[in-house]
Amino acid sequence: MPGVLIVDDDPLIRHLIATTLKDVAGFQLTEAADGEEAVAAAERDEPALVFLDIDMPRLNGIEACESAARAPGPPPTRRS
Repeated sequence: MPGVLIVDDDPLIRHLIATTLKDVAGFQLTEAADGEEAVAAAERDEPALVFLDIDMPRLNGIEACESAARAPGPPPTRRS
């Protein structure tokens, strides 16, 4: 089962995305409330897909992407 990381500082947004993915596709879900949590979760769980908010406290989405790109291991794939 593919892993999905949902990152947003708004718990309602995280819940809406998680509920949709869980009910429709049965993904294994991980949630993070900011960029720092996202980087740690991505390193730990190696998700296949990340839903990432840009405007967040502590470490924004762009900074989190940059940090993940510098992490050891295979480079992340970027799709728009």
